[in-house]
Amino acid sequence: MATGVGGIAEITADGKTKINDWPYVVGGASQTQLLGVAVASGGGYWVAGRFNKAGDWDALLLRVSATGTITPYTLGSPGTYQGFLDVIATEAGPIAVGRTVTGPNGSGGDGWIVRFDNTGKVLSQSH
Repeated sequence: MATGVGGIAEITADGKTKINDWPYVVGGASQTQLLGVAVASGGGYWVAGRFNKAGDWDALLLRVSATGTITPYTLGSPGTYQGFLDVIATEAGPIAVGRTVTGPNGSGGDGWIVRFDNTGKVLSQSH
């Protein structure tokens, strides 16, 4: 069983849960951390975070539709640490910010900005 399952809940203006908590974990991941959220154009949300699979942290962007359907988009490569810390939504698509590390023990990290279109396709990224 996974530990560190990320969860998403929508709260109404009067403080009530509108949609029940959506537990979310990337398949096979030992930990999933959801760290930033933005309201998507057209309804729903973009959620930024990271997940740990086989000792590597990879970046995670979730598209949560207005009806609660979750579509994950992941970026990462073996031997690196990558993670999104926050996301903003624009009409053209989300922009996620985070960090990427290639050195041992978290050394040698760079800031990271990734621009997506509204279908989750990476348009550009910079370190």
